[in-house]
Amino acid sequence: MRLGKNRSRPSFGRRLTLGEMMIRPFAALRTYTRTKPLEIAENGAAIVQILSALESINSAERKRGGINYWKYVRASTMTESRLSDFLANEGVIRAALLARVLGGLSLISSQKNSVRKYSACIIVCSQIFTSKYTLNGSDGADQMAGVIHAASVLGRTRGGENSDLAVGFIGCQIIASYFASGFAKMFGSEWRNGTAAERVARTHSYGDKKLYEMLRSRPEFSRFITHATVVLETFFPLIVATQWGRALGLISMLMFHVANAHFLGLGRFLVAFAAGYPAVVQVLKSRS
Repeated sequence: MRLGKNRSRPSFGRRLTLGEMMIRPFAALRTYTRTKPLEIAENGAAIVQILSALESINSAERKRGGINYWKYVRASTMTESRLSDFLANEGVIRAALLARVLGGLSLISSQKNSVRKYSACIIVCSQIFTSKYTLNGSDGADQMAGVIHAASVLGRTRGGENSDLAVGFIGCQIIASYFASGFAKMFGSEWRNGTAAERVARTHSYGDKKLYEMLRSRPEFSRFITHATVVLETFFPLIVATQWGRALGLISMLMFHVANAHFLGLGRFLVAFAAGYPAVVQVLKSRS
């Protein structure tokens, strides 16, 4: 059989034009920048959830005298039912917390959209279930982590086609959280008269002896720190509205969380909020 000029060739698909070849790298870059902020936020929130679950898995907290002793928790939450008593069983609570740990590890270790979606769903369900039985782990860091994973579940449905909406929601939530925190502080007398920072530093739960002594000996600096915190949080949405303000606002809040992690032991806040900063940048970029 003679094969000449008309012999068949294997087909490798349509050839790209020069214009398509030039645009292709930028299209890939757009896809990367659209999805990467969500991945960073998910991973940071997963670390927060893992640490929170490991902290709450200690059975001593659910014995008499512990913060999560069910008889005290039930009275404080006004929950009385046989089902609640059954679900407050040590084995049930530890299984739910362990599921959150495994969900966090699964999310961090996988890049597949479906795996990350279902892992985030497990984390959220575990957090909602244990919230009634574990009083610790209900601070703003855990709440932000829960918001991020709830947004992740919705954003990664239908193959992740709504991931950009999840990124936008996370970014807006962080901006709104700072504003709400600062606005609420304005109604506190200690924040208005400038003594709040000193008072926090001397508490048993979040205090630091060296920090308290330093603020106590420098009342002007203590008032400055207190008022600066209120101003920065309250006006954060306006500060980050411009490109230069964006960098200033995010760096200032990052340093604020670093200081809180070092002096007050609020390390989970640093991870939860800083992980969402790429989402904040994405929101502000899309706005401009």
